[in-house]
Amino acid sequence: MGRVCTVCRHPGRGAIDAALVAGDASLNKIAQQYGVSSYALRRHRDRHLSPALAALREAEEAEREASLQQRIERLIERAERLLRAAEEDGRAQAALAAVRELRSLLELLGKASGELNDRPQVTVNLMASPEWLQLRSALLGALLPFPDARVAAAAVLELPAGTDEGEP
Repeated sequence: MGRVCTVCRHPGRGAIDAALVAGDASLNKIAQQYGVSSYALRRHRDRHLSPALAALREAEEAEREASLQQRIERLIERAERLLRAAEEDGRAQAALAAVRELRSLLELLGKASGELNDRPQVTVNLMASPEWLQLRSALLGALLPFPDARVAAAAVLELPAGTDEGEP
């Protein structure tokens, strides 16, 4: 006859199962805390831990791994349920609070998804920057001995072909 699982007959089995499901501590740490071997814990987890507890652990892990946008969407769903319930019960104050929360959550979702962008837009005109003007002048000045190359460079730099810029 097989040996009885030491964790299954341990007086702290409920707490051990909870620690295994939570996954916050390593097997070695749990084993040390409850005076059992990490091998026994691993065997217990793999063979005896309730499938419902294991499913709960997976659901909690999935919740933690959910993206910010998914979490906001879940909060929106909850707020919408609360709003419907408040409206059905005729609780105007609660409904108004749910509407305010929904507005806030929708704004947060818009910012997280990029649909709402309230950051200031800064436009920098590089063509007017002193550094660009200096570089352009130096380049065209260096091309003075090569008129064809200078005209080609001026065209690429979007300058009128007959400008005197760059001449000493």
